[in-house]
Amino acid sequence: MRKPKKHFGVSTKGVKFRERWNIVEMATELEFKEYIKLEKKASGIYPQDPRTGRWNASYSAKKENYRAQQRYLRSCWRRRYGNQFRKNQLYRIDKIIHRYNCKVSPRGSNGVIGLWTINRIGGGNIEGLNKNSIVIYSHTDELGMHYFNKITQIDSPHQYVFKPDDHQLCAIVPLEET
Repeated sequence: MRKPKKHFGVSTKGVKFRERWNIVEMATELEFKEYIKLEKKASGIYPQDPRTGRWNASYSAKKENYRAQQRYLRSCWRRRYGNQFRKNQLYRIDKIIHRYNCKVSPRGSNGVIGLWTINRIGGGNIEGLNKNSIVIYSHTDELGMHYFNKITQIDSPHQYVFKPDDHQLCAIVPLEET
């Protein structure tokens, strides 16, 4: 999805959201305006003096405080996006999720294992999620983890798992009916 020129009547020109637009859409108007305000403040702070090359620790700390608030807002937006997943609905992966970014769980139970661990110990040849892979949403556990099954591996003994605020959630988009 492309970033629009305006959102909530506010120009998005020059603003780096560091998140895909389908996640930024989850922001409320107040949060959106707050994020832009923080971005403008943080981008105006230069912790290194261009003439001497010395770092100013107080400027650096101030900039990091703004960035921390922005990370919090993005995490909230990813959680809201994840809460929109519906059981037994098909989703499409719109960018590659490499195997070192994938977590899996044994089918029928909760818990998380790194995908590379299973492949390394010989527990199967499970691959990462490629672009245009189709997955079906299975369920959410008590911790808010999202469980998906890949359509081409429906009989696999493992399911793909994503944390509630995982950055990889932005790659999972609803499959549009045609």
